[in-house]
Amino acid sequence: MSLTFNPETYALLLAKYQPKVITNDAENEQATLIAEELAHRTNRTSEESALYDLLIALIEKYEDETQGLLFTTQGLLFTTQGLSFTTQVNAVRIRFLLTRPR
Repeated sequence: MSLTFNPETYALLLAKYQPKVITNDAENEQATLIAEELAHRTNRTSEESALYDLLIALIEKYEDETQGLLFTTQGLLFTTQGLSFTTQVNAVRIRFLLTRPR
């Protein structure tokens, strides 16, 4: 089944949520809340999916630029600054595996 994309419906969503480049943590939190709402919506429309994709791109760009994790593990220094959110999560998982008691 192919979903059609309605530009007028998408324009209404853009007017309602007004997504823009994220410049601070408060805007990031707001965008994240909207994205989470859209992610859990059943029967999401193609216009809602487009808005979701846009928000995720904006969130990842902001987090890549501002929220690098810095930690040490067995004498090694890791930074996740500039990495995607998924890569940052994987880095934290690796850190956990390297530092957990055996």
